[in-house]
Amino acid sequence: WYQRRVRGKQWYQRRVRGKQWYQRRVRDDMRLETLARDLEEFVGQQNLGSVNIVGHSLGGKQAMLVCAHSPHIVTSSVIVDMFPVHFSSRMLDDTCAALSLIDVEGLTSRDEASEQLARQIPSQAERNFILSNLVRTK
Repeated sequence: WYQRRVRGKQWYQRRVRGKQWYQRRVRDDMRLETLARDLEEFVGQQNLGSVNIVGHSLGGKQAMLVCAHSPHIVTSSVIVDMFPVHFSSRMLDDTCAALSLIDVEGLTSRDEASEQLARQIPSQAERNFILSNLVRTK
């Protein structure tokens, strides 16, 4: 997490666990309920009391669950780029499992990663979206 002061307010920026799928350990628990609990625990550990939450994408789902399960720690929330519709955590689990099978060290292109995912994720559009987060680090 990152901490900074902006216009007299204290801000914390946290990444959702496993957001960088190539750093994710296979045994990490990626259920939405666990992600929400991570945020609730962070608020408690930092003694923040009631907070304003801004959640983007998967962080938006996380924020919505925190608002629903622990409204006493939420002053306000802003959900960005996420719809409040049912999303199967099984879909996320399946996607993360497929991503963990990619031979990241041996990759030479995004197309190669897409080929490795094709059996588990048949939709080219879904693979393109998922792999848009693939970044060369070397």
